Amino acid sequence: MRRAAAGRAAVVAVGHAAAVRGAAPGGPFLRTAAAYAWRLLAVGLLLSTLFALLGRFHEIGVALFLGLVVTALLRPVADVVARGLPRALAVALTLLGGLALVLGVLALVGEAVAGRRTTLAREFGDGLGRVQRWLEAPPFRLDPGP
Repeated sequence: MRRAAAGRAAVVAVGHAAAVRGAAPGGPFLRTAAAYAWRLLAVGLLLSTLFALLGRFHEIGVALFLGLVVTALLRPVADVVARGLPRALAVALTLLGGLALVLGVLALVGEAVAGRRTTLAREFGDGLGRVQRWLEAPPFRLDPGP
């Protein structure tokens, strides 16, 4: 009888020692899941903070993003031009060429839009009328006002 009681006390003591050492009940799967959960929480907090900062400084974030896009697009061209010219001159020529290309495309698009100005103005007015009629109909039933 004393042996059985001593055996139970030893089991309780071993269980208590495991709890004291920090062993989590549930085995290694639960410990691994808990570790990944903390990592996900940390990454989520970091991303939330990053987006909150970018929300406050969105002008800077947009400018930085566009700068990186322009760099990614023009670097291969600058590398090719740099084979025959000094690097600084190659970068300057590539930037000026890229700017001229963008302005040329905008000029062509602007000319095409200006040529169809009357048609676009009529279609825009028709589209606004359709949206207004749609908002006056069920389920919205909005009053257009005076």
